[in-house]
Amino acid sequence: MPSEDSGDRGEFTYFAPQLQFTILKAIGELLRVNLDRVVHEPLPNDVVVLLTELEYRGNRKRRLG
Repeated sequence: MPSEDSGDRGEFTYFAPQLQFTILKAIGELLRVNLDRVVHEPLPNDVVVLLTELEYRGNRKRRLG
């Protein structure tokens, strides 16, 4: 017999990845903007790659979702 919250749990697992990528994309965008303001020289390549990957995953998930 399913528990009372089994439907909620199913919805959460469906929305969790979408929410995760939205949050990661927002964090990436905020970090990029704030780092550009604070650091007056080019960001290190590994930081740029990380931020770009976060934004890409968020955009990709939005298109697929």
